Amino acid sequence: MLAAALAACFAALLPAPARAQSSIGFSGGASIDPTQVYAGVYWESPDIGGRFRLRPGIDGGFGNDVRLGTINIDLLAKFYA
Repeated sequence: MLAAALAACFAALLPAPARAQSSIGFSGGASIDPTQVYAGVYWESPDIGGRFRLRPGIDGGFGNDVRLGTINIDLLAKFYA
């Protein structure tokens, strides 16, 4: 848990990328009941058509004698206020 908290603090201190750049990100977490841990990595594309982006990622989790791996591709739409 301490490692996850330190990783979250470190990620909060990183500078935000410019809108036209692609970026790589990491995610992770844990649960108490059932006892499980997960981690993942994703890549976010530059803007496509003005407000859309693709974000493919790979996640993995384990705990309570269960292992899970996922691969996903998300389509993000940005809405501006």
